[in-house]
Amino acid sequence: MSAKSHIYHIVITGLALFAMFFGAGNLIYPVFIGIQAGESASLAALGFMATGVLLPLLAMVAAATSETGILGISERIGHWPGFAFCLMAFLSTGVLYAIPRVATVSFEMSVGGVVGEDSTTTSLLVYTFIFFAVTGALSMNPSTLIEKIGGWLTPALLVLLVILITAAFVQLDPVTHPAAGAYESHPFINGILEGYNTLDAIASFVFGIIIITSLKARGYSRGTQLSAPRR
Repeated sequence: MSAKSHIYHIVITGLALFAMFFGAGNLIYPVFIGIQAGESASLAALGFMATGVLLPLLAMVAAATSETGILGISERIGHWPGFAFCLMAFLSTGVLYAIPRVATVSFEMSVGGVVGEDSTTTSLLVYTFIFFAVTGALSMNPSTLIEKIGGWLTPALLVLLVILITAAFVQLDPVTHPAAGAYESHPFINGILEGYNTLDAIASFVFGIIIITSLKARGYSRGTQLSAPRR
């Protein structure tokens, strides 16, 4: 593998990881924390990064350095408890929670503000069907999934984020207010809890499987190329 090809794969994989982790929860919770925490937003943000950034990073390292994958990691707590953990990890980051949240959040940020309240249910149903039809089409070929996410979707996501953040800085005035609710007494702890709510710590194991499978398909072998110890 040439050095140029190696760099390309690393960049595309990194961009794909960014898009995978930057889901609906990462878009909702930081803004929510900023509003609720007020003057204590810095402490709340530190707590959020502990479980929303540091834990997912450690989980990705665990997934990359494990010779047995997520099942091998989870079975350290016992076969059936480990199996139950894996099952809940895939269900919670899939059909039970994360997937519906992605659809509803993207609907509210794109179509929800345009359609009237009377037609919201019908519009959401149509939008959800189209949304998942496109998602399914993009996922039909797993071998090219990383290239599609890292090469196409992530650049579009970054452009939209820049537009959104720039518009917020230009259109909105800075506001400082006291912390509200639980953030008034325990901003750091509540930031930790909201970081868990992104599901990134659990999803890291799922993402790790996707990334490692993709890199192996590109010729990266077990060992130092995948950051896994040699036997």
